[in-house]
Amino acid sequence: MDPRSTQGKAALVRKEEERTDLIDMTGVCAWLTGFTGLPVDEGTIARFLTLGFGSDVGTEALKTAATRMHHLERCFLGMCGLTRRDDTVSRAHFGRVKPGGNEMPEINCTLEELELMKDDYYRLMGWDRETGMPTRQTLEKFDLLDIVDPRSHIHP
Repeated sequence: MDPRSTQGKAALVRKEEERTDLIDMTGVCAWLTGFTGLPVDEGTIARFLTLGFGSDVGTEALKTAATRMHHLERCFLGMCGLTRRDDTVSRAHFGRVKPGGNEMPEINCTLEELELMKDDYYRLMGWDRETGMPTRQTLEKFDLLDIVDPRSHIHP
């Protein structure tokens, strides 16, 4: 992937989040997964959970639960005051300089590019572009409407 292009970055981030959401939710160590090239993936985790629970745990159900958890976490952060403005990266990514003083444009991004990537990511997630919070439709899809409080910062 071209490090200077904003195209496809949101999907790349989401793919990695799907892996980490699943392992965080199930308590699996990230070092046992594809993160380090090991073969523990969602299928392996589903098989282990099926053995432990004694009933079938499908990979799609696991992935849906992990995504639901991601939306729930985002809602909680919204209730704590997080907004789109907080979705940023270190200033070091803007105008990064090599130790010798030369700029490294091959890994920089501009604030405008970051905003475009955030728009792409929010669209992919089903989150409101202005607030960065899950939309009412997304909350309904993941059976999370009960967490919306009129006093919260979430306005689906």
